[in-house]
Amino acid sequence: MIMLRIIEVLLTSYLLYNLVKIPLSYKKIIHLKSSIEGDFPGKERFLMIIPVFKEQERIAKCIENIERLDWEAYKLDVCICTTQKEPVDGKDTQTILEKVLTNEKLKYHYEIVRYPFTDGNMAEQVNYAYSQVERKYDIICIYNADSMPERASIRYADICFRNKQIDYVQQRAIYSNYYKNNIFSIGYSIYQSIFEINKNLIKDINNNGENVVGRALYIRKSAINDKIYPTDFFCEDMALSFELIERNKKITTIPCFEINEPPPRLRDIINQQYVWFHTALKVKEITKYVMNRFNCTELSLNTKKKAFRRIIDNIIWIATSPLMLLITICDIRYILCMYCYAVVLVLAVDICFKVRKYKTILFDAFCWVLYLFVLSLGPIKCLGKKFTMLFRGKEPDVKYKTPRGKGQ
Repeated sequence: MIMLRIIEVLLTSYLLYNLVKIPLSYKKIIHLKSSIEGDFPGKERFLMIIPVFKEQERIAKCIENIERLDWEAYKLDVCICTTQKEPVDGKDTQTILEKVLTNEKLKYHYEIVRYPFTDGNMAEQVNYAYSQVERKYDIICIYNADSMPERASIRYADICFRNKQIDYVQQRAIYSNYYKNNIFSIGYSIYQSIFEINKNLIKDINNNGENVVGRALYIRKSAINDKIYPTDFFCEDMALSFELIERNKKITTIPCFEINEPPPRLRDIINQQYVWFHTALKVKEITKYVMNRFNCTELSLNTKKKAFRRIIDNIIWIATSPLMLLITICDIRYILCMYCYAVVLVLAVDICFKVRKYKTILFDAFCWVLYLFVLSLGPIKCLGKKFTMLFRGKEPDVKYKTPRGKGQ
């Protein structure tokens, strides 16, 4: 019981710390926005790459969101990369996309590039698209088909790139629940939104950002060597984050969000967490990859620190749900206290970041607490598969995209 109380004290301290960081993040975002508003745009030309696979349900909405962006028409071209993995049958993404581009009077120039292979994933698609259309651009940005960047996104990114020392600009995401989604999807939305605000956004603003993600990422073209993303791992962004740390590259943030869509079902959430954790486990392989890429015999101190933090984060990730279950069995009163905390947490996010579409605060708080009980299922599935492989023999890694919508 003493150990349980220690865990409860540590968890309470951590939760209260995160609650304090929400208004602090908001204050910093407002300060950052006010400091650069009124600046005139530069002359940078942007290429936006959007990899798609079975996105026929949302490709029209994707283009509608792009058309809402507040940017000069001649300074933005959009490359949408389809893939041979999705056969052209009249109901596929490419066919629907071609119809949308034909029927609409569009502000920006769109180009369709087809990835010519049936294997590979998002990283391969983006790299291939870049190799086909990288000419004449200053900045490359990558979004997903379900991304909804705020109107001023490119304008703010352009202002950031005025600083010639900045090569990587990241837009952080707020996850917005749609009423069709279940309670786990709502809990996921709240959890990931808070994670983005407290884990990534505030570090970016303090110039300590170290995590890039595969979407809503802006890169100065001169910083790209042969390809945009590493393709050696399930998740391209984790390996890229280690690369940037080793190169001492700072990640800059823009003071507006990308509204992102959560996976619609618990099964999809577990599969996504499985993919993320699969790469998160490969800290040793990623560090070896970085050493080989830069031909160095020893990693920098910052890279070693990041590797250590990644290991600690993995332990916390896989332990969260079992600890929640243990606390519930031993002391149900603590879970009730956590629910009260969750109400305040959701209220703080609603007041500061008014971009979500959740139902009620009380219901949202319940969903957030419930989600903590399933947070570790993806990592547990990953470890379980690795354990069975000890007896069955090694199976080849299969990269796949998180299922989204009916098209999957």
